[in-house]
Amino acid sequence: MSRTMAARHATATATATATATATATSSRHHRVRPLIRPAAAQGVPRSTPGQGSTHRCPDQPSRSTIITPRRTLVGRRRSSQQFRVKCASTTTAEQQNENAVQNERSMIAVLAAAFLHLLGFTMMQPLTPSLGLHFQLEGARLGALTSAYPLGMLVALFVWPALSDKIGRKIVLTTSLITVGLGFVLQGAAVHLGWSLAAFLAIRACCGACACASPVAKAYLADIGDSEQLPRWMAWREASSTLAFIVGPTLGGVLGAHLPLAAVVVLSGASSVVAGLICVAVLVSPPLSSSPSTTTASSSGSSTMKKIAETELVVPWSTPVSCPLGTRLVAAVASICAISSLYHVGQVVYDAFFAVYVARPPFNLATSQIGGLLSCSACLSFFVSTMVFHRTQRRIGITATSVLGLCLIGTCLASVGHASTLPALVACMSCYAVGVPLFTPTIPILLLQCVPAKRRGAVMGLDSFVNSVSRVLAPLLLGVVFETGGAVAAFTSASLAVFVAAAITCARFFIVARGS
Repeated sequence: MSRTMAARHATATATATATATATATSSRHHRVRPLIRPAAAQGVPRSTPGQGSTHRCPDQPSRSTIITPRRTLVGRRRSSQQFRVKCASTTTAEQQNENAVQNERSMIAVLAAAFLHLLGFTMMQPLTPSLGLHFQLEGARLGALTSAYPLGMLVALFVWPALSDKIGRKIVLTTSLITVGLGFVLQGAAVHLGWSLAAFLAIRACCGACACASPVAKAYLADIGDSEQLPRWMAWREASSTLAFIVGPTLGGVLGAHLPLAAVVVLSGASSVVAGLICVAVLVSPPLSSSPSTTTASSSGSSTMKKIAETELVVPWSTPVSCPLGTRLVAAVASICAISSLYHVGQVVYDAFFAVYVARPPFNLATSQIGGLLSCSACLSFFVSTMVFHRTQRRIGITATSVLGLCLIGTCLASVGHASTLPALVACMSCYAVGVPLFTPTIPILLLQCVPAKRRGAVMGLDSFVNSVSRVLAPLLLGVVFETGGAVAAFTSASLAVFVAAAITCARFFIVARGS
């Protein structure tokens, strides 16, 4: 028994010894000995990237040995670059949002200024007979009151819009509005103090020489708006002008019935001064060298006109060209100005002779009835400007919208002389009320997107000058036709001018599209 127990004890002891020996050997073979001791363990300060060391022990690792591995550095650099890009993107987005808000405020200010300026101008329309009585004017001499202001505008349209290309739109626009307003205030003072007719007409002509708000405001909207915003903003500007023509004559007549003549003239000037102060307080001054819309007419890759062309959904209106009516600046501007001039021939004939025509047999409408029809027509135009134009332009394109408006206007002028019943007359007026707001915004849109940013003011001034000449000459020439050949001959001649404008638009578009 004792021998058995001793044998077992010896076996256990041998097994334990063998196990301990194997464990020690394994530990010795698998121990990972560091090739380089950490710098902190050697009592040497740890180097940091970008800092050198004045001395180094023989076994101290070099700076390239103790820095972070390359893979980790690359990852950190990529993360840092991504962070910088993200921060830059965030900053750019915030700046773009801020600029968009400022542009929206400026657009609203321009619309308000256009309304107030035209409100003061249209308030003067019912006062013309009272001014004639004040200065004892009759017959042809009464026309001097209305011709002095446009005569001064012929000078203003050559000087101020081109000047806005050099010194900025804001300063020219605000100066024009405030100066014209002060000129109307001075006219009221002339009436109140009993100045002579020559002095009154001189003041009125000087007011016209400062009147350039319309072309400069359109150029300003093109500077701050992109290709998608500009058509809508131009339509809204036309709507604000239409609203002024609705409210202004009525307000002027009401005020003229309860206030002295001089007071109403002063109030009309104060309206324009307020418009100028709004522009001073709200408008931003965009750089003339760059704008959201196109900057050159010769660059076929213009982003603005590409976007406009992309909205042309109907073939062949969908041809992507730099300008729908011309690839060269001179040809494009000449074509658009000719179209606009022919349209104004038809418009001025309608404005001058429509009321005279419906006051005669077979209609025999009274003044109040004519005013009611014109007010309803203006309300329809306001609705089309605000709700219909932008949708139509986006669906069929800017060029097709222009042709559609011209065709409606021409149809009205061709048929109004043959209308013999009131429903037929209302139908003709409806065509005119829809066609005008469809066409009129397309002219500044085409002009402002076809010319370089630094020439927009000059080109808009040229267009306004050509239109003013048409508005002066057309009533004189077609007035003779109206007296000799009757209303049918006068309105038919005006409709031919409008249809010629539509034909030029189509011809120029097809020529440019074929060349592209």
